[in-house]
Amino acid sequence: MPQKTKITLVIVLVFAAIVVLAGANLRENTVYYYSVSEYLADPSLFTKHVQVKGNVVQGTLKYDASTLDLRFVIEDKGKRLPVYHHGVKPDTLNDHPQAETGMGIEVVAAGKMGPDNVFQAKQLIVKCPSRYIDKDKAGQNGQSGGQDVSSTPKLTGAGGK
Repeated sequence: MPQKTKITLVIVLVFAAIVVLAGANLRENTVYYYSVSEYLADPSLFTKHVQVKGNVVQGTLKYDASTLDLRFVIEDKGKRLPVYHHGVKPDTLNDHPQAETGMGIEVVAAGKMGPDNVFQAKQLIVKCPSRYIDKDKAGQNGQSGGQDVSSTPKLTGAGGK
């Protein structure tokens, strides 16, 4: 076999191996999120690290700042999931209903089910509440979700322009 053909073959094989390894790694580390109802309907997910999305149930948020223990319940379609997280409570996390939907703040909790049937969240992603909506886009009366946005800085692109 000519030297040029050997080099080309080696390059193609190395490239193919990189693509296969990258694809396998991506598949292994990709985490999709499930709604609370989807998650609870499939107990085989309980042993896997997943992301679960739901709305915080009013009155369930309990946070101990001295121990950093955070507990709350999220729900979707009538199904409820208790969540535990050890860490600082995100500033935007609360259990008050949003004025525009009447539902709690949307949260994505990443983790897995604990032995006590409480979801053990390693990470929390909290949807930004409506108070960040630009006043001009908030509606007829210039308010969003019943909160005064007149003193809220307008969110703009780079450089504040």
